[in-house]
Amino acid sequence: MGFSKSGPYSAEEPPQERELPDLLSNQTIGEERPLARPPPYIPHTPAGQPLPRRFRRRPPAWPSLFLLVGVALVVGSLVSGWWMLSVQEPNSGGTVVYSFQLGAQYSASCTGGSDCGQVPTGNLAYDAHNLAAVGNLYEGALALTLGALVAGIGAAVLGLGSTLGYWSRRSLFLLTTLLIVVTFGLLLGATVSIAALQPAAIAQQNGGIASAGSPSPASSFWGSCSGNGLASGICSTASGSITASWGAASGWYLALVAAFVVLVALVLHLYLRPVRGAAI
Repeated sequence: MGFSKSGPYSAEEPPQERELPDLLSNQTIGEERPLARPPPYIPHTPAGQPLPRRFRRRPPAWPSLFLLVGVALVVGSLVSGWWMLSVQEPNSGGTVVYSFQLGAQYSASCTGGSDCGQVPTGNLAYDAHNLAAVGNLYEGALALTLGALVAGIGAAVLGLGSTLGYWSRRSLFLLTTLLIVVTFGLLLGATVSIAALQPAAIAQQNGGIASAGSPSPASSFWGSCSGNGLASGICSTASGSITASWGAASGWYLALVAAFVVLVALVLHLYLRPVRGAAI
C-alpha cells in the first residue's frame, strides 16, 4: 500500500525531527543547550560500614602539628637543666653554678676563683652529695616527663593517621583525646611538683646550699640574696658575704611551654572534631 505525494510526507522525503523548545528556560529552537554537570558520586555502603577513604571527612592536621611541637619541647627539656643556683664569692672571685637535671645526677662548675680546686665539679650524683631527697624528686619528674613524651607521640601519630585517612573509628578519636589529656597532665605534674616540693627536699640536707636562714633554696624555688649581715643563711658565711641567685632553668620552662602547647592541641582537637553522625 503506497502513499501519495499529497500526504504529509512523501516516499522520497523522510519525516524530519522537530526540536521542541524548553519551556523552563529562555532557550530558543536551534540553540545548543549546555550539558548539566552530574552530581558527585557517593558510593553506597551497608549500614554501619565506613565510607572508602577518599570519601571520608578527614579532621584537620592542626592538633597533630601542635602535638609535634610539644614533643620537640619535651625532648629539649629532657636534655636541659631544670633548676640552677649561682653562688659568687667576692673574696676569691669565683662563681659556682649548680644545675639540677632530671634523673640521678646534677652538674656543678666553678670559674674564675682561687678556691675552685676545692669545689667538686662535673656530673655529680644526688645521693653522693647529701641530696638524696632531691634526687628522688627529679627521678620522679623524669618518669612523668618520659610518660608525657610517649603519650604525646602516640597522640600525634593517631591524629596524623586520622588526617591522612588511614583509620577513622570514633574509638580512636576518643583514644587520641585521652592521650592528649594524659600528656598535658604529666607535664603539668612534673613542673608543679618540682617547683612545689624542691625547697622542702633541699631543706632535708644539712649545710651546703640548704644553709639555715632565709632567703635560701631551702625556703623558695626562686630567689636571690647578697651579704647583708644576716647571722645565718646561704649569703652570710664565716669567711665573708657572698651573692647568690637561684630559680628555674631552661628545661623547666620548656616543659611548662610544652604543657601549654599540648593544651592548645587539646582545644583544637575537640573544637575541630567531626560533627555528630558524620563518618570519621
